[in-house]
Amino acid sequence: MKIKLMESLLECPVCYETMKPPILQCIKGHSLCGNCCDPSKLTKCPTCRSAMSTTRNYQLEQIIKQMKLDSKVKCPFAEEGCQFVLKASEMLEHKKECRYRMFECEGKKYCGWNCNWTGPIDKICDHFKTEHTLLEFKGAYKKDLDLKENTKHVAAIDFGKRSHIFWMKSKVDVEKEKCFWVFQRIGLEKQAANFYYEFELCDGPVRKLKVSEFCEGDVREAEDIFKSEKCVSIPFNLIKNYIDKSGKINFRYRIMKYNSEHPVAALQDKTTGNIKNERV
Repeated sequence: MKIKLMESLLECPVCYETMKPPILQCIKGHSLCGNCCDPSKLTKCPTCRSAMSTTRNYQLEQIIKQMKLDSKVKCPFAEEGCQFVLKASEMLEHKKECRYRMFECEGKKYCGWNCNWTGPIDKICDHFKTEHTLLEFKGAYKKDLDLKENTKHVAAIDFGKRSHIFWMKSKVDVEKEKCFWVFQRIGLEKQAANFYYEFELCDGPVRKLKVSEFCEGDVREAEDIFKSEKCVSIPFNLIKNYIDKSGKINFRYRIMKYNSEHPVAALQDKTTGNIKNERV
């Protein structure tokens, strides 16, 4: 009986179902589902007619979660092919990284390029092939490198006939005097850890600098990854030895599936700035 009473108190006044996160409140404290609170359609609280706010009721969300009243819902991109069915509170995070979501050009998001393309994941490679840079999962790359100017670049990588798509993002940071590279898999964060990359600077047949690291998910901001230095992070005083007379660097890269029997870790000597590769 008490459970039934609690369920009625937790009922959304719009959809008449148990409220689902994010739960928003009006200025007087009445709550309703965030999905039901579309500001273009609902400007006043359906209970008291007061103005709605964007304040979340986190305590109520936790109560619903603890009472296991947080019903499971299909992904909003189910019609596009996503088969995930999760609790509403979990679906919020899933929507951010769902591979079936609509994407805007990563060059615009990360580099500020003047590109207004948007589309599904299966069109990303076509877009980057015709408009920007599309690479294979391994290869050699030659790139201009100016250590006097802050620059960013992104390329798409097709891994196995588009079964997986990655971003290769780079940055020259003049203030920190470092160059960064990171490889990010589009899709679920936990699945990104199933892949790692090898990055190798080359200057002739002998001089090489190699780094290995796990791939990251695409939702995480590249700037946060660079700050953590869980990526390719090379000081200017080291990378300048690999810049040729034309101002370019040559590097090789490859993305591989992670084999737990032979884990690879990239270690950086914080005292010298030298980067080394070790198996653990």
